[in-house]
Amino acid sequence: MLKAGFIGAGGRSQGAHYPNVNRLEDDVEMLGACELDEEKLAQVAQKYEFPHTFTDHRKMLDTLDLDVVYCVMNEKWILQPALDCLNAGKHLFIEKPPGANSDETQQLLEAAVANDVY
Repeated sequence: MLKAGFIGAGGRSQGAHYPNVNRLEDDVEMLGACELDEEKLAQVAQKYEFPHTFTDHRKMLDTLDLDVVYCVMNEKWILQPALDCLNAGKHLFIEKPPGANSDETQQLLEAAVANDVY
């Protein structure tokens, strides 16, 4: 079973990603959620019964033994959390463009290759 963490609890992640991953309950354990907005974090924690919640994605990465992280946020803010996930050796799922520009996309590719993750 894959152990999954989530960074972001905005409208897109709550409308598509959380419910779709939740349907994979026999294959994926939704282990942790991270969101700066504590109200949104409380909503997803209650609805999807997350055993662990965080407002700092680095703490989630340090605390939980995750296989994959869903990082669902605007490309303006995705670079550092995505790099942190890749550099922690976690496979990464992102929806948005992989960075705000080609330089950021290249940084993500290099981190994925260096850490042997997708």
